[in-house]
Amino acid sequence: MLADYIYLAPIALLAIGAMAYLLTHLDHFLWVVILLFGFTADFDAGVQLSEVAFLILYVVFTAVWSIVRVGAQPGLLVATLQDRLVLWFIIYLSLAFGLGIVQGAKFATAANMAYVYSLLVLYFPLKEYALRSKHGLRFLLGVVVFFGVAALIRNLLVLRLALSDAAYAWEVATGRVAVNEMLLYASATLTWAWMLVESKRWNQRVLFALASLLSLGVVLTQFRSYYVALALALVIIAIAVDTRGRRSLLWSGSGALVLGSVVLYAMLGNLLILLVGGLIERLASLGSVGTDGSLVNRFYESAAIWDLIKNNPIAGYGLGVEFGFFSILDKGTWVKTFAHNTYLMLWYRFGLLGGLLFLSLIVITIAHGFRAYKQSDLPRSTRFIGLALAATQVGMLPTHLAAASYNTPDTIVLLAILLAMGAVLQEQRMSTVIRQGPAKVL
Repeated sequence: MLADYIYLAPIALLAIGAMAYLLTHLDHFLWVVILLFGFTADFDAGVQLSEVAFLILYVVFTAVWSIVRVGAQPGLLVATLQDRLVLWFIIYLSLAFGLGIVQGAKFATAANMAYVYSLLVLYFPLKEYALRSKHGLRFLLGVVVFFGVAALIRNLLVLRLALSDAAYAWEVATGRVAVNEMLLYASATLTWAWMLVESKRWNQRVLFALASLLSLGVVLTQFRSYYVALALALVIIAIAVDTRGRRSLLWSGSGALVLGSVVLYAMLGNLLILLVGGLIERLASLGSVGTDGSLVNRFYESAAIWDLIKNNPIAGYGLGVEFGFFSILDKGTWVKTFAHNTYLMLWYRFGLLGGLLFLSLIVITIAHGFRAYKQSDLPRSTRFIGLALAATQVGMLPTHLAAASYNTPDTIVLLAILLAMGAVLQEQRMSTVIRQGPAKVL
């Protein structure tokens, strides 16, 4: 019997050798974890082998990193106010998990949510690596763009397959891939800003193509709230930059429409006309808040969860606790654990204190971004990354009113990266003003 499995010996030895190498090269271990996550953020049904592999590597990496790096630098987790806020939220997460179980949540559901929010732990190794690296900000920016490109490729392939199997015109017109919308949005916004500060013409063209395709990815998700977010973020960037930058954004945006149309036509052929018609109808529905069934349904959903919050506003209900409301789309009661209003959802799950704690993480990244942009003695590229970071977060503030943001692994990992970018910006900002006297570190 043993001879039947002898072929597995080289694979096992290779896996052991690879793990031994990663355990002694934590920076490379971090890269592997990030790379693997890029291929597991597609939310396929069931438990995927790649997801199991990522979970194992994530747990091992965070445990070893905590022992090695935090053991050597005990103050690494609490160096700044932002560090403390992240750490406090992670500690608070265990309380929310226990509260959810007490309130009747299914253990598996509560545990899955705890895992999702625990991914915020990646903020610490990402920040620590970026601060040590000469090109730390570019590394973090590249990670976001990599996630966005991976999501774009997956979504385009899924959309093409879905439309090729469509039997009716309406199936084409309503075709969408509602996955990784926040990754696509953030990577598109950051890439547009990156393009504005790139001096080399060839690099500008590459970044233009990337930003255009990532923006196309946002459009194809058909999340109307992210249409608004992308437009708002780009408007913020356009207001902040000079006339030349605004002109560049305007012409680039026009070119993006042409490039996106060419790519879609190459993929879909004559089906593009039906798809564009559906997209235009979807966009036009932004003005029909009172009559759009999906939006009205979310009002009912928000009203139901608000009634529960009023009964227990301080502690909240914990992770995984279900609530029900009458769905006008399903013509019946819909029982679920999330709401299409991020602010109410966080309040419902974590209570007033936990909800404010989580929102403070968003606010502090906005502050770091705008402060870095306003500091004229920082490099121009650094200032624009700060502007893009702030614009990315501000653009999503209205979106959170109509979307279940920060409810999936990709959104939490993205927040960890944006927080790390804010930490690096703050460190660079402080290093340039230290000569002018002490300043408070956030």
